[in-house]
Amino acid sequence: MSRINLLVFAVFVGCFAHASESSMEMNFKEKEVIEIIEAYRKSSGEKFIIDPDVRGKITILSEGKVPLPEAFHILSSALAVRGYAILKKDGFLLVRNARSASKDLVETSEYLPESPKPERLFTWVVKVQHLNAEQFEKNLRNLISRDGNFFIDSGRNQMVVTDYLSTLYRIRDLLKFWDKPATK
Repeated sequence: MSRINLLVFAVFVGCFAHASESSMEMNFKEKEVIEIIEAYRKSSGEKFIIDPDVRGKITILSEGKVPLPEAFHILSSALAVRGYAILKKDGFLLVRNARSASKDLVETSEYLPESPKPERLFTWVVKVQHLNAEQFEKNLRNLISRDGNFFIDSGRNQMVVTDYLSTLYRIRDLLKFWDKPATK
């Protein structure tokens, strides 16, 4: 199938339905990814565009109802385990292969969001203060997820890292440990 004929499955709800609950059941055993997204969509009223390559089964085990923000975090984490990412674009939540998504549509900042939830791809531009950014390159290769990527800007002594927020928070914590003034 050519890219031109690529079918995108879109669920439009905004004008016709409103979220009736602020929580939902998140208990799915070996359910298709699309079914789980649809269950979240029905509870939240969010609009989705789902790449046709997004498929497979996921198990999410949770007891009782969970608030919608937590349900979104659970959904985004489950999708990340399968190698998918949720991105915001033009009022829609776009679900696609994380490897492809990491090359476009990803929010970029020199500051990490206040919370690592919901799990999502993010590009973090970080200036190394006390050491040479190239010294981190070998360590970063081991920390980056299979869907992430990075490059070192030696001239500015910066790293540009795209990955899931949970990974970026771990890198941030390690940088706090490593990037300190040299001791005598």
